[in-house]
Amino acid sequence: PLLTTEQLEKNLQYAIDYKIPHISCYNLTLEEQTALVKMIKEGSIENLSEDKSIEQFQFIMDKLGSNRYHQYEISNYALDGFKSQHNSAYWAQKPYIGIGPSAHSFYNSSRSANISNNKEYMKGIENETTYFEIENLTEAQFFNEFILTRLRTSKGISDEDLKILFPKFINGFREATNEFIRNGDLAYFGDEYRLMPQGKLIADHIASELFVVE
Repeated sequence: PLLTTEQLEKNLQYAIDYKIPHISCYNLTLEEQTALVKMIKEGSIENLSEDKSIEQFQFIMDKLGSNRYHQYEISNYALDGFKSQHNSAYWAQKPYIGIGPSAHSFYNSSRSANISNNKEYMKGIENETTYFEIENLTEAQFFNEFILTRLRTSKGISDEDLKILFPKFINGFREATNEFIRNGDLAYFGDEYRLMPQGKLIADHIASELFVVE
């Protein structure tokens, strides 16, 4: 909460001067049972300011954008050729296998999560007993994840992908986007729905308004 925009600019300038090829800038999230939350509640540190968060987010977009960093996802910026292949796979719903305690995997609309306890995980491996939980996503859940992740990227949401993957939801999706397009939060380029700069400030809200409710 104490970071000033001047300090932020200095930090970014260091990264730019050293030609760091990839920069992730996440907004601070307050987690319960942490020292920071305790200090905020006690009043020894000021709370997060939404206005300052917005100001700094816009500053980051302008500063990195003017130095050839492409904002290919809301919180991620890269020089040409340096997008994260790892994170991009998550945002594109590509399958992946997680190995080890607490690891997650995704395949064919099914997620699995390994237990976090090291001892219990090893016991499950040795005894060939269950050491993970499986969640099979419904069509609506998969659609909502698709919207949430794709909307955060610079590619946005392809109308063609929606036709192929979610034909039963596409009409409702198109109708739900109308208000955000009129307000300038969302734009339709070719066959892709993409967030505009002001829309990036409320990306999670926009995504939630496009979700399918089961």
